[in-house]
Amino acid sequence: VWYSPTKNQYCFQPRFGDNYKDAFETLRRFLLDLLRAGEKEDYVAIERNPINSLVKGKILAVYYPDKYMNVYATAHLDHYLETFGLASSRLLKCNVIYKRAALVKFKNEDKDMKDWSNYVFSIFLWSHYPKDPRYSSAL
Repeated sequence: VWYSPTKNQYCFQPRFGDNYKDAFETLRRFLLDLLRAGEKEDYVAIERNPINSLVKGKILAVYYPDKYMNVYATAHLDHYLETFGLASSRLLKCNVIYKRAALVKFKNEDKDMKDWSNYVFSIFLWSHYPKDPRYSSAL
């Protein structure tokens, strides 16, 4: 839900309601559901939540920075999974929430990285494992 000065009205995606008030309430409920699922690390509920995947990832990383990392692009996640030998064919087909969880688990099980925050880990990834050239034009 957003206000458009050019249209002089509130706008929203019709899938969230028939008017902006209903859409706001629907989104509010989805956000609260996402936060509850994020707190419990209920990946199935997170995946099923109808909010855009990128937005879900950013919200979870802000509210629960110790549980969720701030890398969102599938191409980057796949590249890091491949780099660390974590890229099973099954995982590569999964939702990004599972890919981020696999990377966080990898970090938490590593003797040198386990005490790093997810933020520091993401900076490490960006600085030491640059983008895979296969994806550079797509990003």
